[in-house]
Amino acid sequence: MELRALRHFIAVAETGSLSAAAHKVHISQPSLSRQLSALERELGRELFERSAQGMALNAAGRYFLPIATDLCNRAETGLNMMRAHGGAPAQLSVACPSATVTHVIAPFLAATGAPIGDALIRDPADVYSALRHGDADMAVTTALPPASLERMLLHETPVNVQMPTDHPLAALSQIDVVDAARHGLILMGRRSAVRAATDAAFRRAGVLLTDFAEPESSSMAQAMAAAGRGACLVLDDPNYGLASRPLTCEGEVVTSPIYGGWDRMHYAHREIRDVMLGIQEWLRDRHPVPPVHNV
Repeated sequence: MELRALRHFIAVAETGSLSAAAHKVHISQPSLSRQLSALERELGRELFERSAQGMALNAAGRYFLPIATDLCNRAETGLNMMRAHGGAPAQLSVACPSATVTHVIAPFLAATGAPIGDALIRDPADVYSALRHGDADMAVTTALPPASLERMLLHETPVNVQMPTDHPLAALSQIDVVDAARHGLILMGRRSAVRAATDAAFRRAGVLLTDFAEPESSSMAQAMAAAGRGACLVLDDPNYGLASRPLTCEGEVVTSPIYGGWDRMHYAHREIRDVMLGIQEWLRDRHPVPPVHNV
């Protein structure tokens, strides 16, 4: 089974047309048709429903598409690994939400020069599916990776309460959820990991919040806090001259986890693990969990 035939099969599956696929892979339509027929004979199955409207994958084709994609991706990874072995840097891709690119992947790459060549932006719910589809080599997000993947807890990032320096809460060295709840708060949107962490902390303390805003963006939350609309609960470093204090609950700093996940059978398993360990160390240095002072 030739990789070229697999790539051409994928092109037809993606375009739904022999002519469009032939144009995409720069071969003639008759040559592409012969390659597909040869691949189907080798597999012992037809892969497409052929009609005047084009080419549509049948059940066997839909089953084979992720296999073909995985084989092509692994071949590309193997090529990158051999190039790296010869001195050229291997480039790994990471799937993650947009905020993770901004606050973790991009600054980590800038600080360390890690072998990350691209970041694929995915919604938090779709990050790990990018690995299953072969779109990325590894994933970094706030959701626990499924058991089928190699997983690593990269960090428990402290949740910060941020407010103007003249805000009453700024006089405290740490802010318990009970004290925070006595003031107007700016929480992150309900789909965010930091919101899940803060909601759990308020529930644990038996606190019912009634006065709060909930923007989707942490940058907006900080801007609203700077404008005097309340204290924001975020993971970010402070901006706009805001004071920042750790949020605590029952004597512990409230944190939000971030995980790394990858295919344990990936050819670059060791290289990916090294990158994950690097992110882990970088996050611990940049966002250490502060000690809690008993008062």
